[in-house]
Amino acid sequence: MRTAVAYARVSTADQAEGYSLRAQDAVNDRCAAKHGGRVVERFLDDVSAKQGDRLTESFDRRPGWQSLLRHLRANPARRGGPDLVVFKDYSRFSRHVAAAWAMLHELQRLGVEVQAAEQPVDWESPEHVHVVSAYLAVPDADNRRRSKNIRRGVRQAHLEGRWVHAPPTGYRATYSVPEGKNKPRRTGIEPDPTLAPLVAKAFLLAADPSVPVNAARKRVVRPNGRPLFGSAYRFGQALRNRAYRGELRVPPGDGQPERWIEGRHEPVVDAQTWAAVQARLDGPKAKPNGREKKLKLTPELPLRGHILDPRTGDRLTGSGSKSRHGYRVWYYHGKGRGAFRVKAEAAHAALVEFYRELSPTPGFLAVLEAVCEEELASRADGASIELANAETELAAAERRQLDADLAVVDGRLGPDAYARVAEHNRSAVDRARARAQAARLASADDVDADLEAFRYALPLLSDLAGLWEASGAEGRHALVGSTFPRGLSVDHGQIVEPSLGPLFSALAVAKTPKMETADPEGSADFPGSGDAGTVWGDARSTPRLHPSAILRR
Repeated sequence: MRTAVAYARVSTADQAEGYSLRAQDAVNDRCAAKHGGRVVERFLDDVSAKQGDRLTESFDRRPGWQSLLRHLRANPARRGGPDLVVFKDYSRFSRHVAAAWAMLHELQRLGVEVQAAEQPVDWESPEHVHVVSAYLAVPDADNRRRSKNIRRGVRQAHLEGRWVHAPPTGYRATYSVPEGKNKPRRTGIEPDPTLAPLVAKAFLLAADPSVPVNAARKRVVRPNGRPLFGSAYRFGQALRNRAYRGELRVPPGDGQPERWIEGRHEPVVDAQTWAAVQARLDGPKAKPNGREKKLKLTPELPLRGHILDPRTGDRLTGSGSKSRHGYRVWYYHGKGRGAFRVKAEAAHAALVEFYRELSPTPGFLAVLEAVCEEELASRADGASIELANAETELAAAERRQLDADLAVVDGRLGPDAYARVAEHNRSAVDRARARAQAARLASADDVDADLEAFRYALPLLSDLAGLWEASGAEGRHALVGSTFPRGLSVDHGQIVEPSLGPLFSALAVAKTPKMETADPEGSADFPGSGDAGTVWGDARSTPRLHPSAILRR
């Protein structure tokens, strides 16, 4: 008599509590007896057989089937182990044609025959390929049809503004019991009383330009002390999630493209804060997902990231090595054997000497302050004009949306056309609000704050060498980055061909010695011209740096 193992499966744990598994066991016993066998082991599963991304994923995630395979491999048929696997029908075995054939070949390799009680197959006949394929195609097609219907139902729920997926952080699911039913049904989402205020706080912090985006994430924690968003990536995704402003994504389908519509759920973030966050994330210095790469600074190597190889222009790294006398010597150097290197002590000494030579005159600082005031005032005027334009654009978009609403009420605009118009208007409103928020950030109050900060920093230019000596590693690193935005090279104790930032270029021009050149009329194209000659220097051979370039970023 042959030895058989039986396999039974239901889709959910609730079905396992009914009669299905016991009924399958009885059918499997009769099938084994029909093929001259006796069931010695039974394996059960209460999980779906739906296929995943990988070919055999539906089998891999079934613990009962995996136990069956381990049993067959531990007791091979050639040594008297089971040589027959029975189940009710092929929908219990698999609901994916390709995955099922792959598993059938694996069982054939183990010397095991497969038989379904309600769908017998003569494996000796070559036509069994057609028969088995037909058996497998029915549950596969049924799965595909169900998936399509589910996607269509989800899309229709979205079109009606109802959230059907897992709630985003800060929301919780809502339920109701339909009339005549006992089981509650999902109806949507609502703000979580505990977490929603934390999400709103995270957005407010992210909208503040003085707070780094990732620092905003770390400042908002759950009641249990854990961060509200576990990673910078998740926080960046949340800051882009339009569900927080009360919208809902309608996936593409039925020939219609993807779009966002107004959902039934209550927004957690107001429109102004949302626009401010988007304006910041879309800014020129925005980092992907709010993450900022930090350079590790060593107090002995503050130029790391700025200092270059004078021969190749490659950025140098740095490290310390122990001398024969036991103390550590620090170097900036390239990578590999024979790479350029320079003592950190020599590079720092050359930089201090360079800063000593850049000390400006009091007259230069006075003119620089006047130029700064003029430039910042011009920025404030430009921000006011930009704000007015953005508000005009916002009003126009809101007016177009109101016209669309009235057209729907009057019956002049159908649902599909209205959805497209509403999506276009929402995008226009978002852009206008982001422009307005960016303009407000450059308002007169912010200009006054910038001017106050500039006046505080202006005296520091009088003693750049002293500022270097008094600063820590981060301060020195920032000072060098402002002085040499493209980096600097040090060779034989000298800074080689420095490329200075705008402000420090002005300092260098002011310190250039007087040279003989033909400009008796005092042309305005040269720094020594007119009344400004005593401030900007007498280097008539050097083109004058326009004042607005000093503050250019």
